[in-house]
Amino acid sequence: MAIDPIDRHVGARLRALRRQLRLSQTQLAEALGVTFQQVQKYENGTNRVSASMMVRAARRLDVTPGYFFEGVDALPTDSGPASPFLAMAGERTGLSLAEIWPELTSEAKQVLLQLAEALRGPPKAAEPQQADFVGVRPRGRPRRQQA
Repeated sequence: MAIDPIDRHVGARLRALRRQLRLSQTQLAEALGVTFQQVQKYENGTNRVSASMMVRAARRLDVTPGYFFEGVDALPTDSGPASPFLAMAGERTGLSLAEIWPELTSEAKQVLLQLAEALRGPPKAAEPQQADFVGVRPRGRPRRQQA
């Protein structure tokens, strides 16, 4: 079964906050009374965080339970990607980059952006629209030639 985008979002918020506070999964697990594997499952969104666990986590991490839902309204309605900011914060390399970003010069930031764009490659082409198929009817049949 696919992971619900809201569960993924809540997990990403939990992971980002844990990393921001420089806590290991084991440290957070001990504070919450669960195993580190359970924290991994919460962070990945594979296990839902219950209401009582969310309140417990919020108290231990000094945020309100609503913190975990900030940005939920901006999520896509399908199972598409969450916010690119949360996606980046949810990865070790993304968080590390965010931590050093303020120390970089403007020139270094520009070079890093250019490198990232080059590594990404060209943007995906948009799907052709029906109007792009000149001479083809919507059902795929060619138009009759006029004499």
